[in-house]
Amino acid sequence: SELKIKREYNIEKDTLLLTFTGRIVRDKGVDVLINAFSKLRDNNVNLIIAGVGDEVYMRDLKELVKKNNLSNRVFFLGFVKDINLVISQSDIGVFPSVWREPFGLSIIEFMQAGKPVITTNNGAQKEYITNKETGVLVEPNNIEELFEAIELLINDQGLRKDVGLKAKEYFENNLSYEQFYKKIISTYK
Repeated sequence: SELKIKREYNIEKDTLLLTFTGRIVRDKGVDVLINAFSKLRDNNVNLIIAGVGDEVYMRDLKELVKKNNLSNRVFFLGFVKDINLVISQSDIGVFPSVWREPFGLSIIEFMQAGKPVITTNNGAQKEYITNKETGVLVEPNNIEELFEAIELLINDQGLRKDVGLKAKEYFENNLSYEQFYKKIISTYK
């Protein structure tokens, strides 16, 4: 049966879902994300973490959630077969990598779905994300800045929609398979 996140985790219908998808390893900065999320005063937002990874790190993250009294607002989905189901139910994607991402597939998947993303400016992300246009860029390992970026998108529904739409447009014009294919072909003409 299809995964219905809000029903499964008893989340109110109008709650915003902030989502991380991918391998859960220290490099991905999920601890930074939880720390930034813990600063939010707005209870109408939940954090979804989908994926598997380093077991020790996962344990640390769950501890961090408990320590910050966030157990009723942060949900670990574990391995999800169809990640697009998670993306389609999310409002904002957050990818606070602390190492240099060569190419963040998860980011691209959110952009393709027309969802706004917040990510770090320390890798290839800068090549396809223009800050506050096709996404929101923050410094790696900066809890305060990540928190402010989350707050910005949570509080501004117009900006959220706009960034998501521009991201989708950018994907279709530059990152889709068709575009990729066209570039390859023109290179060999």
